Amino acid sequence: MRRHVDTGAVPGLVLLINHRGREYVEAIGSMAYGNSEPIRRDAICRMASMTKPITAVGAMILIEECLLRLDDPVNEWLPELKDRRVLRSINGPLDDTVPAKRSITVRDLLTFRSGYGEVGFVSADGTLEKALLSPTCPLQKAMIEARLPLSAWRFVGTSDEFMKRVGYLPLAFQPGERWLYHMSAEILES
Repeated sequence: MRRHVDTGAVPGLVLLINHRGREYVEAIGSMAYGNSEPIRRDAICRMASMTKPITAVGAMILIEECLLRLDDPVNEWLPELKDRRVLRSINGPLDDTVPAKRSITVRDLLTFRSGYGEVGFVSADGTLEKALLSPTCPLQKAMIEARLPLSAWRFVGTSDEFMKRVGYLPLAFQPGERWLYHMSAEILES
């Protein structure tokens, strides 16, 4: 683990090993790149995409307790997602849209099929569509300006500000139609 800090792969880490009742904990490195503050054993660290399964478990607990249903539209809780518009073409202008065929559901968010997501991962034939990584793709450009894509993540602002920015954008695809990474879990957390 020290090698990962020494080579600069990570600025710091907290190592915990528990084996047969014996526990070993060590804090190595600093809190952040370019920061000399040592990381502490009780440091709070970003978990990045590891929050996705935690959020999903939380949603499934609510479903198990009959407080949510998988096929419930999310409009009641997230009014910014009501009456969505969908791009006619993924590379088309943001105002060339059609109405969504249906509302986004809890299931859509849990399966990353809400119509929102990282369009740079979209492919028709299993290969990455390079044009979508370009900032000239209107949807990608709008996501960059709104500070929503992974390249600009972590969104700095409130959940309400995040949802307002998401609600301004059209969907890349109809709800339930295609898998897109990233945004559905962030919306579910809101």
